Amino acid sequence: MANNSNNKPNKPKGKWQETNESFVNPYSFMPVRGTVIRTDPEQGTLSGKIICTIKAVTPLAIPDHERKQISNDLSEHYIYPFFSKADGTHLISGSSVRGVVRSMFETITNSCFSVNNNNILSARHSHQRLPGILKKVDGKWQLFSARKNKYNPDIPLNGDQVLRVWYDIGRQHNVKSVFTIGTPVQCSELEKAVDDYRECLEIYRKNAEKEGGSKFELYNRSTNTLNEKGMTPLFYELVGKGEQQIVYLSPAQISRSVFHNKLNDLLGDHISCMYGDGEKLCETCTLFGIISKNGKARASRVRFSDAKEVNFISAGYHTLKELASPKTTSVEFYTERPDNAVAWNYDYKTVRYEKKPIMFKGKSRSMDVPVRELADASVKGRKFYLHTEQNKYETSEVTKRNSTMELADMGSTFNFDVYFDNITEKQLSRFVWTLTLGENTEDSFRLYKLGHGKPLGLGSAKIIVDKVLIRNYDKETFSYTVTEMDIDSLVSESGIKVSKALERLIGLKTTEGMNVSYPIAEDKTRPSRNSKAAHQWFAANRTANGTGTAWNYKHVLPDISDPNITLPVFEKVKVDEITPNAPKSYSFGDDGGTFGGGIMMRKRGQNNNNSKNKKK
Repeated sequence: MANNSNNKPNKPKGKWQETNESFVNPYSFMPVRGTVIRTDPEQGTLSGKIICTIKAVTPLAIPDHERKQISNDLSEHYIYPFFSKADGTHLISGSSVRGVVRSMFETITNSCFSVNNNNILSARHSHQRLPGILKKVDGKWQLFSARKNKYNPDIPLNGDQVLRVWYDIGRQHNVKSVFTIGTPVQCSELEKAVDDYRECLEIYRKNAEKEGGSKFELYNRSTNTLNEKGMTPLFYELVGKGEQQIVYLSPAQISRSVFHNKLNDLLGDHISCMYGDGEKLCETCTLFGIISKNGKARASRVRFSDAKEVNFISAGYHTLKELASPKTTSVEFYTERPDNAVAWNYDYKTVRYEKKPIMFKGKSRSMDVPVRELADASVKGRKFYLHTEQNKYETSEVTKRNSTMELADMGSTFNFDVYFDNITEKQLSRFVWTLTLGENTEDSFRLYKLGHGKPLGLGSAKIIVDKVLIRNYDKETFSYTVTEMDIDSLVSESGIKVSKALERLIGLKTTEGMNVSYPIAEDKTRPSRNSKAAHQWFAANRTANGTGTAWNYKHVLPDISDPNITLPVFEKVKVDEITPNAPKSYSFGDDGGTFGGGIMMRKRGQNNNNSKNKKK
């Protein structure tokens, strides 16, 4: 029905369908296996220096934030030169190189996830929750059911009622309703749910502040805080039974929720060593150092210098396509599909939907009610951006959401040193293997990703070890001698074996002939600036076999070792325009390459229509 009060036209009826085109997501994951071995750090005797070269295989973007300029065309569009010293020498910071090398060392040694920048997990839910009231009884939080009605300013509230005010971004005004308190709701871990609710409110506050202007003003006039002395109107949902029951609290009937599980909970044994006792450490924290939460610290045994230009080839300034921020809410990419799940999140799975009458906006409606079971998500692993040689990073559109950067062209080279102190022979050999990725030649296809624009194809680079020098100290003469180690011997002695998954994650030719891109979908029923945005793909993937309120995830991100790593492009067309399609996909051959340049016709369902209901 049209919203006449806002003069909004009827939404055209449409349906998402797969096209004949496909894409490869810019990132994939290295699966995590086994347990992390933690031991008392061993004191080594080797000290010295490793001399290295970085060679750009695709253009590099290392922005100099201190020398950024504002575009003449748009006040919020920034232009960045390549990072350099005051004398003009171009650099890649040592911390940037150290970060990617440490991540790789963690991968090849099955170490902990030392860095976790997003422990709080949250996402929007698609179904209507029940109105409730939260208040303190005898100093403890108690949840009550509630009846929700429209607010009438001519009728005064009684002691069992509370006014709810919530901002509606779509309508650009605040919505008011009255909640009347009902009976107590029995649930477990309510205090934890209240803490998660505070996190949820903080996410809303930050988002509104980011938008600014009228949206932030609307938020500030909303019922957006917990009332410690009175009643707080909100919405709730119960999942599970008995002691395993979880309660979720949200500020709106369909809104964002913070999950009970945090990323640290899902990492299990691979949680960062910073949460341990500081005594026993994984192989990476032993070498690179760590500061534990209890204050104990281990200093790093390796130190990286900045990488200085040897041959800097400027590719000029390029306006880059907009980058999307990582969204762990996309569980079909970041987690494995649980058994028998049509939809899921980090706490539970939906196994089916049942039609039931639900009160919504004062009326009883028959709606799809999810049948849920508690189920911890299984994270897919360590995130890697894939390499690609396709030149698709530039755009002619200048906005406040993208930037213009000076690039170092392919073939540019930089030198850096790594100083190591009191490490073991095993640590040295594994560290050298990590730097070279097991192949110490300029033409190797095993590469790192450095700098800005990794999802766009920028930043592929090869690290070559030029020399490994051991410093020997003579206590009698108080002098040093230097011994040069054989690099190939160190690499071969590392004992590291490259899995099929890792080979594809670090390989330049993995995506050869494929369209590496953010998820692609287009809503052709309502052309607009956002009709081709990446979020349309997730809407299509969740509703093509379901509805807007009863999600059914059709595809998950393929494992990097799967024969077919592509996903379909979606389009939304009017119902009378739907046509059958025969999706085209790429497939790897047995040798890890591609058949006939990469194009192979097959039924997509054979590979990606979630035959992935398997436990790993």
